[in-house]
Amino acid sequence: MRVYFGNGVKVFRRTFLHRPSGPVGDDDWTELLSDHADPADIGFGTDGTPILLATDGGVHATPDGGATWILTGGGRGGFNALQITEVTGQAVGGSRPHQDLYIGTQDNNLYASWDGGDSWGNAICCEGFFVRVDPPFADDHRDTQVSGVSCGSCFNFAAEAHFASPGAWPNPSDADSPSGDATYNPFLILPRNYIQGTVDGSVPGVTSFHLSRDGGSNWNHAYNIPATVFGHPLHISGGITTPTPYHPSIYHSVERPGTTATGDRRIGLVRARNLYGPGAVIVSRADDDAAGFGSLGIFPTEFAWYSVVGVNPARPDDLIIADVSTGQMKRSSDGGTTWNIDAPLTDLVTDGGRFRFHISQGGNAFPHAQVIAFDPYNECTILVGTSENGILWTGDGGITWEKFPLTSGRISNPSSFYFPPSGKVFISSYGRGLWTLPVPRANHGCTQLRSLPVAVDGPLLHDPTTGATTLITDFARPGPCSLCQYIVVRNGAITDLKFDGSRLTAIKISGGGLYQFDQLGSEQPLSIPNDYARETGLFGQNNVAIEIARARTPIRAILVDGDRLAGFITAGTELPFTPKRTPFVRAMSAKMPSGIATVRYGESLVVYGEGFASGPNVGPIRIRLGNRVLLGQIPADDNGTFRVQVSIRSPVGPYTLIVEQRDGKRHVQDRTTIKVVVGDEPGGQVVPRASHR
Repeated sequence: MRVYFGNGVKVFRRTFLHRPSGPVGDDDWTELLSDHADPADIGFGTDGTPILLATDGGVHATPDGGATWILTGGGRGGFNALQITEVTGQAVGGSRPHQDLYIGTQDNNLYASWDGGDSWGNAICCEGFFVRVDPPFADDHRDTQVSGVSCGSCFNFAAEAHFASPGAWPNPSDADSPSGDATYNPFLILPRNYIQGTVDGSVPGVTSFHLSRDGGSNWNHAYNIPATVFGHPLHISGGITTPTPYHPSIYHSVERPGTTATGDRRIGLVRARNLYGPGAVIVSRADDDAAGFGSLGIFPTEFAWYSVVGVNPARPDDLIIADVSTGQMKRSSDGGTTWNIDAPLTDLVTDGGRFRFHISQGGNAFPHAQVIAFDPYNECTILVGTSENGILWTGDGGITWEKFPLTSGRISNPSSFYFPPSGKVFISSYGRGLWTLPVPRANHGCTQLRSLPVAVDGPLLHDPTTGATTLITDFARPGPCSLCQYIVVRNGAITDLKFDGSRLTAIKISGGGLYQFDQLGSEQPLSIPNDYARETGLFGQNNVAIEIARARTPIRAILVDGDRLAGFITAGTELPFTPKRTPFVRAMSAKMPSGIATVRYGESLVVYGEGFASGPNVGPIRIRLGNRVLLGQIPADDNGTFRVQVSIRSPVGPYTLIVEQRDGKRHVQDRTTIKVVVGDEPGGQVVPRASHR
């Protein structure tokens, strides 16, 4: 009997003999020869002979019964097409005009091309993303600097044109050196001007951003964001391709406490502007749910995860998002103050409902629309890449949308767009290689879309017996009973109720926390125990609740008279109750690709929490990875915070880290995502390549 084993990088084989006492190894483990690392699976024939090997490079065949594996299925088959995280470039003028391209891949290396992709030269090992080229156009590569992230070891690098002379990027310091500090990735906003975040381990609830005006040589603190920053910053209006007349505005996606009504992680949006003064940088929210914002979707790759947001380089307030909370494409023309539904684009993304707007996996929402980009040289041209429905485009600023011919079924999983100053657009895909698209880019002018803001539903009180609804205008006057109280979910929705006869015995919520308030808005001890369930239940066969669930309207609260249900309250936004504590957790590692704590097997990360209960009569905090308890008996300090170090011993993959506590009848928890990865060779070396197509 032959047993095959992969350690995440290599594949091994060993022969075992059957003995009465059990299998006994007949030889040592032997490393098998493969022209690509990072194995995932082996396929066997009906006679037990190994036939196919899957790695992140593609599909391999074996000519010798499994001792050697060779990539196969290239060309139009696409089984060895690169998983490209990003493509960008530089238009080079001067004595020899040409188009440089840079790509980061998962399988493996970052590559540079000096002839528009016809050939590929130097490569930096291994996986790569967040590649930026300064400046976007230059004569003879004058003052060119290329920055990005390279994994295995996931370090920030800087290099010259074509990845020449790579070295470590000069990260900013947070002015101390305790364990638990984290460094984010550098992003270009203007020529020689970069923004980069750090997290001070002693103040883990705040992300500090630093500005360099000289290519990273010197840094000054610019602003703070009191949240976990997720994904990469998105600069607009006065950015690298349009340096005047505006100062840049920078949009950051951030992790919010709790979940959506369907149990997915909440990703919000924050704007930073006035970066160069006069006066202080202005940081403001662009994600008020009362204005029609729900939650951003995520496009995941192995290391880098991207929030699905499109920003207009020419206008500081023009945004497009994939809102996974409501299942709609939305647009803002005022910097996120209000949001409008783009129904035609939503219908085109889903092909009239043939595709789901998003899928949920591991507590994260992955939308069908994966990447949105404005042409920086013509704001009227906008592209939207979908997972399976091709590339959608508009040439009139979004007044009309259409699918670009022949892209559906060919360019699946698009990951980024690169717009050179003129000509075809380059498209990277995660598993289908690199493409060009002849998008019409002539600027015929367009009118910025302006439409009515999203109408937010409710709050409505539903009679649990008749289904009759009443608009609530004053929560101090609940209607059915003078002593009724509200049980309200914050940052989530009620997904089920349990009864014993007419007595309400348990409440289930999708995420966030559950709180009880009297009619004066004073918080009371929770009288009905709660638990968590993302799937909608049967609500004790209550027909009113079942109809509400079918309409996909979030149940934000219930009205109770003691232990009797007196009403359901639905609303499209959070209800106006403010609990004393709102639990929120974040995980931090030394390196935070996309703002996600990322470790290898056996390494440790820091978990920080706030908004938990403290005191002698409350339960301890515990940390779970799935159903496995990592740490228990964690106390919160008098401020409701804690900070602990946790060792992660789980296989490669993304995980939902859950922090929970029981306080009387209240069960509270918050979640975040961490990733366990494997390393390839040590990152950073240049690998000479004659050609790579």
